[in-house]
Amino acid sequence: MNPHFVTVFDFTQKTFPWWNWASPLIFVAIGILFIAVVPKISDKKRAKPFGWIFVVLGSFFAVLTFSSDWSEYRDAVTAVNEHRSSVVEGPVQDFQPMPYEGHQDECFRVQGVQFCYSDYVSTAGFNQSASHGGPIRAGLPVRITYYNGAILKLEVPPDSLQPQALREASARQEEAQATKRLQNDPMIQQARLGFLFACVGITLWWAIDWRHFTKYYPAILSKTRIGGQIFRIFFLACFVGSTISLIEELRSKTHVAEDYKHAALYTLGIVVFFAIADLLQRLRWNRKSASSSQ
Repeated sequence: MNPHFVTVFDFTQKTFPWWNWASPLIFVAIGILFIAVVPKISDKKRAKPFGWIFVVLGSFFAVLTFSSDWSEYRDAVTAVNEHRSSVVEGPVQDFQPMPYEGHQDECFRVQGVQFCYSDYVSTAGFNQSASHGGPIRAGLPVRITYYNGAILKLEVPPDSLQPQALREASARQEEAQATKRLQNDPMIQQARLGFLFACVGITLWWAIDWRHFTKYYPAILSKTRIGGQIFRIFFLACFVGSTISLIEELRSKTHVAEDYKHAALYTLGIVVFFAIADLLQRLRWNRKSASSSQ
């Protein structure tokens, strides 16, 4: 093997993924909004319990994510500092690239040691797949420092490393092909068609029964005459926009009978779910009105 290597990835230069555990904090912020703000601008008394659900669940997942990531990160740091990591050197064998969309990890072997990773899974080690511009490819000579299956350091001979521009161009091509595959996926097309039909039906319902649907918004916004007219225009605009989107979909693609058959099922499911949710809310409002009048 070539004794001269350049470092492509070094765990010690990778920062801790704070954003992973910070993401659930968005739900905590929404919960605080429901607890502290919504009751002050509307008469929705159940906003606080709903907000506490967001706060508790968001905090739980934030702590869970942080503890998992921090444990892996700390173990990797300890392994490096105490020299408990292992090193393997050789050509990349049994290379199985990850599709751009994910679905499966990118895997390969070096001298019988297997490594698997994905751009979509947070890890303390190397996880950049070839479809996303990563350097690994079949037959590439590598020297890998690893611990518990995580690649802590990746080195390759400089004359074997593909230029960054070439890898980025390949990643853009993979992205374009993945987008095309998604656009041509029959199930996605049928779901989109069904969703658009459902949007037209539901927004038409909004436009016709606009007085009812303004009740879902804070009274300070909907109970005034001007506010009611604004919501009426908004509902009508939603109907017009969804209708235009449906027409564009029907004109841009050729749908067969099978597409409309499956789309009808998606449409039915969405509309029924929306109708049941609205019916339950109407019953709750009626009970509340009846109890207050007694």
